[in-house]
Amino acid sequence: MSDEVKLYRYYLPSEKCEGWAEIVVGSNGFFAAVSDYGNYSFRWTSFGDRDFRDFLLRLDGDYVRSKLDPSTVFDAEATEKACRLLVGKCYKHQGNPGGTMDKDDVVDALEMLHSVRCQEEWGQWVEEWSTPLYKFNEEPWRDCLCEKPRPAIMAFVERTLPRLKDAIRSEMEMEKQQGDEDDLDVSAEIEAHLDAERNAHAETKARLADVEAERDRLRADLDMARTIDDWRAPR
Repeated sequence: MSDEVKLYRYYLPSEKCEGWAEIVVGSNGFFAAVSDYGNYSFRWTSFGDRDFRDFLLRLDGDYVRSKLDPSTVFDAEATEKACRLLVGKCYKHQGNPGGTMDKDDVVDALEMLHSVRCQEEWGQWVEEWSTPLYKFNEEPWRDCLCEKPRPAIMAFVERTLPRLKDAIRSEMEMEKQQGDEDDLDVSAEIEAHLDAERNAHAETKARLADVEAERDRLRADLDMARTIDDWRAPR
């Protein structure tokens, strides 16, 4: 790989008033984006000998997300679903005599659970219902707490990344076409040069033929002159 780093800049305008992005990609694996869905940067150091842009085209969204922003946030919906299953195990009824929560407890717990919107509130819910919960699950933090990628990075990889790939494909296709045209121009230039060389060779050959013909004529004249001189000489 050349030590010279080539930078490629891509501007993606808004679509329906959102989703704009300005992205810079370096031939050395550099990636930086300023966008409607957050600002990100990363540098890949191992992508083989191929063009880094071609490497980017092969990456899936989840992998890119793991590099640009691997952090997660509290997933209220998934956590509520997991906790509902736990509460169901705690519900004491005829089919589950070992349960630790009666019907009223279950109703109260689920109502409070439904209002949980952040991890802190969920922790308060676990603390409130810790006695019945811990009997059936000693580590509700591990088994019930659910997280998800940040919405901004998900929007970036799901909406912006495909548009970036389209822009890269178009750019590389144009470069390929330009390269093919340049190859044709070079071929035409070489052919023209060869034609000129051939013409020059033909002209040189013609001149040599003329010179040889003139030489032969002079020799013939000289021979004739010698013959005449010999004939005129006294005997």
